[in-house]
Amino acid sequence: MHPNVITMYQERFSEFMICLKRDIYPDSVPLSAKFACTDDPVKFEDRLKLEYKEIRQGEVWGHEWQSAWFNFTAEVPEHFSGKELCLLIHTGGEALMFDQAGNPIYALTGFSVFDANFYRDRYVIGKKDAGTKLNYWIEGAANGLFGILLPDFHELKPAAKHGSFSPEMRRMELAVFNREVWELMIDMTVMESMMKVSTTDTRRGMRMLYEINQAIDIYNFNPANAAKTRLYLKEKVFSKTASSTAMTTICIGHAHIDVGWMWPVRESIRKAARTFSTQLALMEKYPDYIFGASQAELYMMVKENYPALYERIKEKVKEGRWEIQGGMWVEADCNLISGESMVRQFLYGKNFFMDEFGYDVKNLWIPDVFGYSASMPQIIKKSGCDYFLTQKISWSRINKFPHNTFRWRGIDGTEVITHFPPEDSYNALCTPEQRIKAENRFKENAYLDEFISLLGIGDGGGGPSEEYLARNERLKDWDGCPKAKYGTAAEFFEGVAEHEAELPYWDGELYLEMHRGTLTTQAMTKKGNRYCEQALAALEFFASCADLNDYPSKQIANAYRDLLRNQFHDILPGSSIKMVYDRTEKEHAETLAMCKTEMKNIAARIFETAPDHCTIVNTLSTPWSGILELPESWCGFDVEGAAGVNENSIRITVPATSFTVIKKGKKKQFVRQTLSRPVLENEFVRYEFAPDGSLISAYDKTCRQEFMAQPGNIMAFYKDLPPVYDAWEMEIYYKRNEIGVMKGEWVSGFADDVASELNFVFRSEKSVLSQRIVLRPDSKRLDFITHADWREGHILLRTEFPTVIRGRAIYDIQYGQIERTVHDNTSWDLAQYEVCGQRYADLSCHNFGMALLNDCKYGYRIKDGNISLSLLRAPKHPDFEADIREHDFVYSLLPHAGDINAGAVCEEAAVLNRAPYVAEDFAAPADFDFPCRIESDGVSLEIVKKAEKSNAKIVRLVEYKGSFSKAELLFGSSVRKVSYTNLIEWENGEEIMLKGNKAELTLKPYEIVTLKLEE
Repeated sequence: MHPNVITMYQERFSEFMICLKRDIYPDSVPLSAKFACTDDPVKFEDRLKLEYKEIRQGEVWGHEWQSAWFNFTAEVPEHFSGKELCLLIHTGGEALMFDQAGNPIYALTGFSVFDANFYRDRYVIGKKDAGTKLNYWIEGAANGLFGILLPDFHELKPAAKHGSFSPEMRRMELAVFNREVWELMIDMTVMESMMKVSTTDTRRGMRMLYEINQAIDIYNFNPANAAKTRLYLKEKVFSKTASSTAMTTICIGHAHIDVGWMWPVRESIRKAARTFSTQLALMEKYPDYIFGASQAELYMMVKENYPALYERIKEKVKEGRWEIQGGMWVEADCNLISGESMVRQFLYGKNFFMDEFGYDVKNLWIPDVFGYSASMPQIIKKSGCDYFLTQKISWSRINKFPHNTFRWRGIDGTEVITHFPPEDSYNALCTPEQRIKAENRFKENAYLDEFISLLGIGDGGGGPSEEYLARNERLKDWDGCPKAKYGTAAEFFEGVAEHEAELPYWDGELYLEMHRGTLTTQAMTKKGNRYCEQALAALEFFASCADLNDYPSKQIANAYRDLLRNQFHDILPGSSIKMVYDRTEKEHAETLAMCKTEMKNIAARIFETAPDHCTIVNTLSTPWSGILELPESWCGFDVEGAAGVNENSIRITVPATSFTVIKKGKKKQFVRQTLSRPVLENEFVRYEFAPDGSLISAYDKTCRQEFMAQPGNIMAFYKDLPPVYDAWEMEIYYKRNEIGVMKGEWVSGFADDVASELNFVFRSEKSVLSQRIVLRPDSKRLDFITHADWREGHILLRTEFPTVIRGRAIYDIQYGQIERTVHDNTSWDLAQYEVCGQRYADLSCHNFGMALLNDCKYGYRIKDGNISLSLLRAPKHPDFEADIREHDFVYSLLPHAGDINAGAVCEEAAVLNRAPYVAEDFAAPADFDFPCRIESDGVSLEIVKKAEKSNAKIVRLVEYKGSFSKAELLFGSSVRKVSYTNLIEWENGEEIMLKGNKAELTLKPYEIVTLKLEE
């Protein structure tokens, strides 16, 4: 057939589809409606307290983030009697229909950026007699599936910098529903997709075009011919079955619901209700349909706000129609959270599902997270999960990942069976085009027969509409397509496990070559998360020193729920709207305040009141050496028990997992020596600065080595304007966009018994950055204590330290370390131009090295001897004011002899990130001791806490040097039994033989060990 003729027939089909969609609703009458608009959601039972007014189609009923109750009424006209009827309602935003008892039953929401044809504006009510009075209540939200309309991030002065939304009542009708025409439309849509993927260059593509036009001829623009047309297609098209060699698609209904993103967390509660109620309704129509959902947080939201809906979900879980997926509390970011936070995601998530549903989730389900740490396989496995699913790595922009189903191997050697659905999406459309491409794309299709398809619209919730399921019915066994059946991830992975030995493996992190800016954006939230992680660990340890009957379990659990929720992969990375961060920062502040209060309460229970004394409590398993600010009433006094004292602070060393008592001395005049040059020096190191704040020399006296190749502490400004994903991206060419350096001015310098200090001020046209650069007399560590008044837009600020070192780069990750290349030899190396390091990154050769530590930053780059760290960004989308505020943070330079382990880098990073607790006016009694402490070169005591469901104590040990390390665990109280358990405290493992008051262990490289202590 001539190509132009083919085009003409394709155009005929397009016009026909417009007519067909019109014929689905051959007749309609308007609904009557009244509404009441409020700024915040109002519960169903309180809706009648509101004042209502009428609304008609085309009218605007509110503005962004408002809520409304609508009451739609109608009387069935005579000529509708006996016909299948439906409501057609589009409020201009998201909406949820309730029954008369106040239970959510169905969502009515239009449009998704992933599927322009995703409209859920029809609710079928069946046949009704003439004169029947209809009455329906719908809750509307003044936002769409993807929030509100945000300004383009290129606009310098948008009219509404935080967005706007004008919900217009677009449709409100009672209509006749012609189901035969609707089914024909599904047939034609599926055939069109097959024609596209096959192309008209093939016989199958031409056959589809021919049969489409045959069907158009039979229909002949007459809805009465719909059944006859469908019968023809059934015989000629859909009767042809799939090839015996076709793969099978395991179809699972899916609705990826972001806990917070382009909408506040408040709205996710209602998104969950809209999504879940709709999927339950679809289950009634499609008896083999299976839906799955992850995130215990969402289930908790539904339980607390929609209890009847929650009970219906529990029924479907029992029936096997609803699959609980993912062991985590939320689908958390996996770069930025600590090792213990990752453990708690599983601990709280899996315990919730077991307690509520009696179900043990065996997979980690996080399809949209921005990269996966190399320490995860061990954490996954020791949390009782055997399998892992994501698709996000398919987004990588430079290199294509070589596997779909494989064994993922972590830093300790643990392997987890992993699946990347080959549709490369968590928003599968149920079309032949997607399925056929996925089958051909599937890397292991030579010996595996199945892959997963996640049906439905996600991010803003929704899941599959009925159209998706109807299309899937056609694809279950159809010529040219993979076969399809509904199933569960659990069943799929059990099948894959039978082929485990054949699977390829990937060793190391799953690095996403995209979204690197999320390591830096929304700095205050990242700082709050880090500080809360440390504060909660310290609180648990200190609370374990007291009577466990007084343990603040409820306060800690509530704080962890807040913390874990705010680790969601669009909240912690910095890619959400301002409303999200207003809440997150408030909750972080509340957690820190709670920890402070509870620490004081515990001190009052276990210590003795002692005016003019302080007990300094170190909860780390390494000695803490540093500077502590004195209580206000102590300022100007000498301090007994401190290594150095000045007007308002002390320098002190507190033994590992122990305490030191200091005593307020006499009033004293303190002397400071003024420094004439910007040089800091002690017996170990000498640092020399230029007057502009750059570090021109870093000389290690013990190594007799100069570390700087060029001036360091360079405050480099880069234009940071990615073409898309403003808050997410930091493009590979950012270094070509350097627009200047913040020049500093030396303000002052002094030295006293506590430390030597230089003060610099750096300025740009808009921003001011002040630094106190501090060196203690007993340390090599140089602290850059920084305050920034940051007022830039689309600017990246980095600090850079060009060194003389040619060596290995090692970064801190969750409960371990990872080595990354320091060159760009391959495209895989080149793609890692910004990588995640938690508390430190280190560059070392055989005999010396240098580490860059931090207290709340994550974006590192070590290439060609240059160690650099991203400090601040200033994106405009989705939060126009992201990071435009004052910031306080610390980064530290640590030169050392030997490699990273010999240089005690991990220990110094721990010290920087967790200060001791100062119990003012308390002294520890002479017989006070901690529950346990550790003696080891290579094993850290990370956690001591009360067990979740007993009065036992839980101890977590981590081998952090990558070696076989021995450890002695010493107990301060009578311990009757010590046994192994897993990370979620479910296992009662092997008992460890005690030798007096100690246990001896040997840990493998990067091994995480959890013990249960029973008295």
